[in-house]
Amino acid sequence: MEVDFSKYDYPSESQAKVKTGSGGNYNQEILNQHELTKNTFIEMNDALSGYVWVKLSLLTTYPNVFEDTKIDFTDAEKIRAAVLASSPDGRIDFETNDYESREMSVSEKEVEENCKNIFGTDAKWDMLQTLPENTPYDAYKFADSTGTYPMIIEALTEDENQMELQDYRIIEENGGYAGEIDIYWGYWGEYNKNPRLITHTLVYHIVPDDRSKYGFAITSLEIRLFNGKDSTTNSPDFDNTNSNSQNSTGGSLHQDIPFYGIWCSASKDMSDATKVVDKLRDSGFDARVYLTSDWSNLNSDPWYVVTAGVFSTESEAKSVLVDVKAIGYSDAYVKYSGDYIGH
Repeated sequence: MEVDFSKYDYPSESQAKVKTGSGGNYNQEILNQHELTKNTFIEMNDALSGYVWVKLSLLTTYPNVFEDTKIDFTDAEKIRAAVLASSPDGRIDFETNDYESREMSVSEKEVEENCKNIFGTDAKWDMLQTLPENTPYDAYKFADSTGTYPMIIEALTEDENQMELQDYRIIEENGGYAGEIDIYWGYWGEYNKNPRLITHTLVYHIVPDDRSKYGFAITSLEIRLFNGKDSTTNSPDFDNTNSNSQNSTGGSLHQDIPFYGIWCSASKDMSDATKVVDKLRDSGFDARVYLTSDWSNLNSDPWYVVTAGVFSTESEAKSVLVDVKAIGYSDAYVKYSGDYIGH
């Protein structure tokens, strides 16, 4: 199993929700010196995507029962995550258990670099588990007559689960940041039926750390069931910085909250709508696909419609409409979605 978040388009820096933590005594000088950017946060999340997959697999029991959890990164969890963030080095590569899984060694140097860059610490090799806890996909150490090696075990049978990044926020807190990622994790068929679906929120607690190439280190991770609200605060006051045509509030409105859209196309075919989304995102817009029958003020006949962003007010949407028309969508218009009535 390999999760490649790099293939997805993310909201622009100005479209992220950046909030100041209430009641936090954070050091503003530190935050000015170490500003957590979108690119840095997404890259750190990408590095931990394999680890998150393992944790979601272990924390979810039949029939999809899940309890919110907080993971404090102990030395054992750090080395496990660092191995899962590494690439096979080709020294050991074999199939086991009647060819049901593949086991591959990874570079010790890369593991050490991952520990430093993700967690700001040295790799504690003695804390790496000797047997994988999550056998379809996990990290462990393997010993034979030639030595001891950090390994990744990966199932050869295709996993029916899918992970998709849907939204993110960066929030200042107590001398550091909380970085929130909304994801879909579950059966791929459900995602194909509803590509806007969010199931979980990941909350990374991140502090400045000069030992990391990012300038930051992750100290803990919370994995929560998505509740349709911001995970850290329910405050609607976000600091949205406008930038040319990228002044959509983007991720600041969740999937079941009414909004104003700049509607650019409608299709009965999801793949056609996705192509329009890709073109708009290439031009810097936070384009999204919605099903009209999910919203009370849109067509009751189901169409896949594309908006060049989601906006909390009509005036915000109209201010961006000019930019959308300028790139060829002359028939684009602003319209309110109405209430969410989907399932």
